[in-house]
Amino acid sequence: MHDPGASELVDGIRDGDRRALARAITIAESTRPDHRLIADEVLDALMPATGSAVRVGVSGPPGVGKSTFIEAFGVHVLDEGHRLAVLAIDPSSRRSGGSILGDKTRMTELARRDEAFIRPSPGGGHLGGVARRTREAMLLCEAFGFDVVLVETIGVGQSEVAVADMVDLFCLLVSPGGGDELQGIKRGITELADLVVVNKADGDLAPAASRARADYTNAVHLIRPKWHSWSTEVLTCSALEHIGIAEIWQAIERFHAAVAESGELAEARAGQAVAAMWSEVHDSLLDRLRSDPAVRARLGDLEGRVARGSLAPTKAARMLLDGFVAVRERKPHRLPRILLANLVFPLALVGLTGWLAPQKPALWIQVALALALVVPLGPMLYRLAFQPLQNASVLVLLIVAVAVHFALTGLGLVFFGAEGSRTPAFSDARFNVGAMTVSGQSLFVIGASVALIVALYLFFEKTVYGKSLRATAVNRLGARLVGISATLAGRLTFTLAAAIGAVSGILVAPITTIYYDSGFLVGLKGFVAAIIGGLVSYPLAALGALLVGLLESFSSFWASAFKEVIVFTLIIPVLLWRSLRTHHLEAEEDE
Repeated sequence: MHDPGASELVDGIRDGDRRALARAITIAESTRPDHRLIADEVLDALMPATGSAVRVGVSGPPGVGKSTFIEAFGVHVLDEGHRLAVLAIDPSSRRSGGSILGDKTRMTELARRDEAFIRPSPGGGHLGGVARRTREAMLLCEAFGFDVVLVETIGVGQSEVAVADMVDLFCLLVSPGGGDELQGIKRGITELADLVVVNKADGDLAPAASRARADYTNAVHLIRPKWHSWSTEVLTCSALEHIGIAEIWQAIERFHAAVAESGELAEARAGQAVAAMWSEVHDSLLDRLRSDPAVRARLGDLEGRVARGSLAPTKAARMLLDGFVAVRERKPHRLPRILLANLVFPLALVGLTGWLAPQKPALWIQVALALALVVPLGPMLYRLAFQPLQNASVLVLLIVAVAVHFALTGLGLVFFGAEGSRTPAFSDARFNVGAMTVSGQSLFVIGASVALIVALYLFFEKTVYGKSLRATAVNRLGARLVGISATLAGRLTFTLAAAIGAVSGILVAPITTIYYDSGFLVGLKGFVAAIIGGLVSYPLAALGALLVGLLESFSSFWASAFKEVIVFTLIIPVLLWRSLRTHHLEAEEDE
């Protein structure tokens, strides 16, 4: 069958072709991707012609007489000179997915009128009493020229409230026997009603209908009004006898005039449009999740484990979502950037270094090359070794860190040998301060250290990224709950560590011989300083670093063979002191 294009459907609807309207609604309700594109284009073109109709939603429990009421009400509206579109939602089978769609056969008199348009649609399992594309069908009917659009819901009771988010007036039909006040004040569908109509007010049920009206009138006064300019009214009618139908239409006209004049109608419709957008986002994301190949590959196994009780449903859902997001993050359009950062840049840097090395470039060029070579190693190491384990325990991360250290130490031994090396000093100047001689390189080290301390303090205290890192260090789970990415924190931390390590090595290499394992020892001493500082307080950690440095300096003169042992032994009394001061939660004994 030929699928008309968007322009053909738009022209047909503007020209009053009912077949074009019916086809446009069919395409809007379709789940085919090409149909969705056509439907979006049609709606975009017709949006300026929408918004002028009176939108009415009708709901009520089964057996209340919705179809009979809608036919009587529709005929009256047509006799008043209006054009009416009825969107009737039929329930879909949970087993086969099919719907009977028999509403049109129950409204034979209304179906014969040329000014009326009746469109039955399957609910499709969509919650709230309406179909997923009911709002789009309503907009298409408005663009066609219908000035009254009536949406009939499935009619399952208190949970049927979605229609109230897409119409101007929500009319609730009730039976004479169900109008006791307790039923009336139930929170749910009743509090959303702008008009409550007690149907079947004829014959022997007329007295019961009058009592039900009184009960509902008392009940609606206990519910906070939806509108400032309108209070919910309760009316009676007999759709079978066409009694009270005119009064219902008059109430709808009063309602529409009141909320339009107060500006509440425009505000409500704007809110409904935004809610429709988020509803579509929710449904579309769910569709994409279910159709994703990676999700479908794991779905059977996870469903089986949930069914057997070996896996919690919440954890299974989170695993599916995590897998879906991970696939989305590996987009093909990111491939050029990945290749540039991980292949082109390193190769270009290696080539540049190999070309410049024999030429003995200026010292600042050597420093820049060293930083460019070393700093990217930080986030790369995190990505390879630590990011896959970012949710692991501290002990596991420490074991991995030791393994990474041995790997890097082995590479350092292969590339640089065991002899150690020194680099040229930034300055050969020397200054006498009393009996002490201070080298220019030492002043560079002190100045850079002070600048680094100030920069880190400002970073952790004043910037969002710094505060995020501190929050992650203090409470990793809490940081994740407030939206701080563990991956971002890890990359940033390793980048900072690599940068500080590179700067430190560049500064101290002219003063002392650097060996292949020097970085590990310096890192451990920094860890000791952090332990002394409490791992949280930056000023205390700085003081701890000074203490470790002083202790190592004196150890170098008085017991150089044992200086590492002396420094690392310092951590034992600190840990004992912190352990005695920390409150421990004892495990509860099983009774």
